[in-house]
Amino acid sequence: MNKEAKIALITIGTDGPTNWVQTADGQKYNLGAVSVLKLISKLVPLRIAKTALREYLENKQVMLSVDLDKMWNLLPFHRARFSFDKTLIEKANCNLKREANMTSVGKQASFETFMANAELAEDIVAKIAAADETIDRLVQEGKRFNSVQAKEDLHKIASKVAEIAQNVDLAHPWVSNDLEDLSQSANKIYGLFHPKG
Repeated sequence: MNKEAKIALITIGTDGPTNWVQTADGQKYNLGAVSVLKLISKLVPLRIAKTALREYLENKQVMLSVDLDKMWNLLPFHRARFSFDKTLIEKANCNLKREANMTSVGKQASFETFMANAELAEDIVAKIAAADETIDRLVQEGKRFNSVQAKEDLHKIASKVAEIAQNVDLAHPWVSNDLEDLSQSANKIYGLFHPKG
C-alpha cells in the first residue's frame, strides 16, 4: 500500500480551559495533555509555527494545513475509537485540569520562551550557513586552512540544533541553555571567518 501523506486543513482552538482541534468534517477533538505549542511546532515548519502561534494567541484559534496521520500520532487517542465518545473526552478534560487552567500570563510566558528559543535557533543556523559559504569561497580562492575540520564543527552544531528543533518543545525554558551553548560555539567559528572591523 502506498503511504501518502494525508494533507488536510484543520483548526486548532481553545474554549478557555479546553484546547481542541477541529477537522474538515466539523468534528472537534480534545488535545488532551498535548499543548497547542507542541502540536503546532511538531506539525509545521518553524517559521509557519511562529506565525500560527501569534494568530492563535490573538484570535484563540488558527487554521493550518497539516499531515493528518502525523497529527493523530501526536494526540493521546485513536480517532476511530474516541471520535464520538463524549464521556472519554470529558475524562481526558478532567485529567488535564491542572495544565489547562494555566493563566493567560503563563501561556504568554510559554509563547515568549518559544519565540526567543526559535529566534536563537534561527540565528545559529544563519551563522552556520554564512560560515559554511565563506569556507567554500576561501577554499575556491586557494586559501590554506583546515576546511574539513571547520565544516565538521559546523555540521555538529547544525545537527544538534536540528535535533532540538525536531524533538524538543521549544517552549521549555531549559532549552535556551542548550541553544546558548550552541550559539557560542557557532559564533566562535563564525568570528574566525567574519572578523569584526
